[in-house]
Amino acid sequence: MQIQPVLVMTQCQLGVKKLTTRAEKITQQLKTREIFSDFLDGFDRHPVTSALARVVNDNAINQSIKNLVFTNRGERPFDLEIGCDISKALFEPNDYISAENIKMYVKDTLSRYEPRIDVKDVVVDYSTDRDTFKLTIVYYILNTSTLSSVDLLIKRVR
Repeated sequence: MQIQPVLVMTQCQLGVKKLTTRAEKITQQLKTREIFSDFLDGFDRHPVTSALARVVNDNAINQSIKNLVFTNRGERPFDLEIGCDISKALFEPNDYISAENIKMYVKDTLSRYEPRIDVKDVVVDYSTDRDTFKLTIVYYILNTSTLSSVDLLIKRVR
């Protein structure tokens, strides 16, 4: 009795494409490339994996901008220069001069401490009757040419 060799061919050798399921197709479409990532502000945990939850890409940059704008200078230990001096302008009269000062503080802070973006414009709307400033920061994400914006509301607390 002779043993005959059995020829085994894989699907690739036969020219058959691997079938993908609907779930695999959707997952491939929804998967985005993570360029930037950061932890959430409150160091919350992911509900499934119990690892620290993260924010990625635009959301990570928006969180960083918010943290920089709402941090006063001298508030961070070991680096007293980080932060924005918005608190100086909040207790001045709500007028064009205060809005321009806030605009200058924000542009200066972001140009110094957020190297991932290039600030295109900072729009400051002020309301004299509510003691609030609405900031709209428009920026380009470097190396991606993506234009994004973040809206912040700054309110005077008495």
